Amino acid sequence: MINFDKISKIKNKNELKKFKIDEPIFLSNYLFHYLIMTNNLKGIKLTKFPIYKENNEGLQGLHLAAKMSNETKNYDMLNYLLKEYPEYANNINYFNESFLDLLDVNENIIKLIKEHKKVNWYNLLINIIRTDEYQHC
Repeated sequence: MINFDKISKIKNKNELKKFKIDEPIFLSNYLFHYLIMTNNLKGIKLTKFPIYKENNEGLQGLHLAAKMSNETKNYDMLNYLLKEYPEYANNINYFNESFLDLLDVNENIIKLIKEHKKVNWYNLLINIIRTDEYQHC
């Protein structure tokens, strides 16, 4: 059983050491997936995580953070991941989706684009156009 309460309260390296970082915990979810789900920003900041790894739903770290941002209207985790892991911002998952595909269109996307200059937004936007073209063929 996953102890979400315990994961949501990780705030130092000693607590982090109780979990394996490079192995899935459950349903291909790694610790970073659960840290994102519980919005534990302190915990995610403690070390570098393999956020490029997908869970059983095809969600990498940025994908899951985008999905959670839509649900909670809190963009802190997504902002942090874009700042710390810009090299993974253009990753496409198993379903040919980028994290941008999982965000609702609103003013927060403009804020993300303005704030995170290291992200190749052009490639992300082109992928959305390509994906839409393939769906209409």
